[in-house]
Amino acid sequence: MRPTAVAGQFYYGDPNKLQTHISQLMASASSEGKHHSEEAISGLIVPHAGYVFSGHTAAVGYQLLKEQNEQFSRAIIIGPSHRVAFSGCAIPSVKYFDTPLGKVPLDTQALDRLSENDICTVNDLAHKNEHCLEVQLPFLLKCLKRFSVVPILTGNVDMVSVAKLVEPLWDTNTLLLVSSDLSHFHSYDDCVVLDNNSCSKIENGLPLTGHEACGTQVLMLPI
Repeated sequence: MRPTAVAGQFYYGDPNKLQTHISQLMASASSEGKHHSEEAISGLIVPHAGYVFSGHTAAVGYQLLKEQNEQFSRAIIIGPSHRVAFSGCAIPSVKYFDTPLGKVPLDTQALDRLSENDICTVNDLAHKNEHCLEVQLPFLLKCLKRFSVVPILTGNVDMVSVAKLVEPLWDTNTLLLVSSDLSHFHSYDDCVVLDNNSCSKIENGLPLTGHEACGTQVLMLPI
């Protein structure tokens, strides 16, 4: 079991408060009424800052899963390592990730397959204090029914290698979840311009730079 690392910091550690907060965020996203996908969702890009900063934005994305919550039995979660440097991709050795809302099972068979790839290594140290994957789990527990996760952290690796690693596992019952924040530490007006430009680049398959998004090597995946 990997214990929580940022519960009580990035989001409420108390289960009741956390449930209430996520429900409020989802209700707020739903009430806007303008976020709807005409096509089936196969993947999402969602932020990984503290819920007080980006919880609403995350909820807007997760709200799109409402009509497909019975389809997905697995979620591949990919995000950039913030605290440990390494080459390639890192997966954990544990069977569960703990959360205040209960433990989330990992797809250990899928992780065993990934470990056979030269760019993918078991690295529990990289996962130990990492927040970018953990903060997605309470939302997934709220939005999906029964599911397992495949948590992947990226280090120094190119986007083509990451795509080739994930592609064999990405089927119709698997949600691909890319955890990334966009620009940091700008004024609101500057963020609007910069982030709209970044979104346009993502939609058109153009590369991003490090100041435009966190974990640019995974934002080029063909969601």
